[in-house]
Amino acid sequence: MHKFVPAAITGCLLLILIALIGFSPDDQLSIDPATELIHSESMVEIPPSPTVDLFGFVIDQSDYIDDQIRRNESLYIILDRYGVSPQQIYEIQQQASDNIDFN
Repeated sequence: MHKFVPAAITGCLLLILIALIGFSPDDQLSIDPATELIHSESMVEIPPSPTVDLFGFVIDQSDYIDDQIRRNESLYIILDRYGVSPQQIYEIQQQASDNIDFN
């Protein structure tokens, strides 16, 4: 046991010495400074990302109302609460009936 401790310490010191020698600052890669310049003419402004709700819908492009649907509420009741006319509700149901089952 006592012979193992000095050998372990010597091994750790040897590894540290090898690491320090291997990563000396003299071994830096030579990089041409002219290639690192960024010209302002070539830069493009990145537009900000749109604001989305919890479900991933973009809310900046339309009117957005955050509300909860109560138990047994129909589409008519929900839209009527916000002043949508019965004719508009019927048209919405007809257009969406191919994709959504309202029953």
